[in-house]
Amino acid sequence: MAFQIIKHFCVPLAAKEPCIVVRGGASHLSLNYDKVMSALELIAKESYKLLKLKLPSTDAVEETIKFLEENPIFNCGCQSILNDPRNGQVENHASIMEGKNMKFGCVSSIDSSKHPISVARAIMERSLGSCFLVGTSALRFAEKCRVPTVHGRRMFLDISNACKKTLDTKCDCPVGELGKPSDADGCEQVDWKKCHGGVGVVAMDEYGNMAAGASCSALVGKTEAGISGEHLIGSGVYAKNTKGAVSVSGNCSQLISLCAACRLMKAKDQSAAWNILQYFSHFSDDAFGAIYINREGRIGVYTLKGQMPWYVIKGSGIRCGDYLPGCYSGFT
Repeated sequence: MAFQIIKHFCVPLAAKEPCIVVRGGASHLSLNYDKVMSALELIAKESYKLLKLKLPSTDAVEETIKFLEENPIFNCGCQSILNDPRNGQVENHASIMEGKNMKFGCVSSIDSSKHPISVARAIMERSLGSCFLVGTSALRFAEKCRVPTVHGRRMFLDISNACKKTLDTKCDCPVGELGKPSDADGCEQVDWKKCHGGVGVVAMDEYGNMAAGASCSALVGKTEAGISGEHLIGSGVYAKNTKGAVSVSGNCSQLISLCAACRLMKAKDQSAAWNILQYFSHFSDDAFGAIYINREGRIGVYTLKGQMPWYVIKGSGIRCGDYLPGCYSGFT
């Protein structure tokens, strides 16, 4: 139990109701609704048990994302989509942030980690002077910290096979020219917007400590060593006890240029947050979504121009989202 010192007396602080929000990626991809929501339900309920056992919100966020990284439905961890189906390359990104002291760890472009979120956690807690590691240096650090690794190129979603088959049989154009006809007969291109679905989690424990995290592999066909915006601190992830915790999914370049997570963190209420997301929609036609917990424990879930599966647990209350765009708020 937490205590507050008042004139030399220790007074126990009122415990807050723990809560957790889990999301898939915002996209235009029509995944199997039942499978996605069943996976989110199972993972969210297991993760909420950790909060009820008085584990810190940071632990709950990491463990939740580890569960998600092991599920082939989601584009993260060793189940990630190939960034270029021709060369069979997987590159993962992840981050985690604590709201209590605003510490964070971020990792990008690693291809052999079973749980990139655990690498990010290790960077946050054990890296000296660096909070963001990339590529081989991040893998060396992960090995030093004994974070489990796998051969990432052998592990990817079935949708990658479909994309690769489409490219091999219908398209001879380079990745940089996707979307343009390559011959007189034309070619049926893969819609890269439909091939992603990273994950994000925000949580608050009974002490009011916030945490947020994300794990993803960006879009199929992205440039080698390209950085996703969903896991960048301030763009896709942010947590601060006096404000809240947020995880955002959407067009990577727009998330970065708009500092999306920080902007949402400044929203004073649900209406203001919704207005901010509508402002974002002016800059891109891509799907966009966000999950948010403020310092009072109020929860907001927002989806624009696409679909984003989500699942919320707070106390005895449970809510889950269909794919329809809209603004969902609740749980006082």
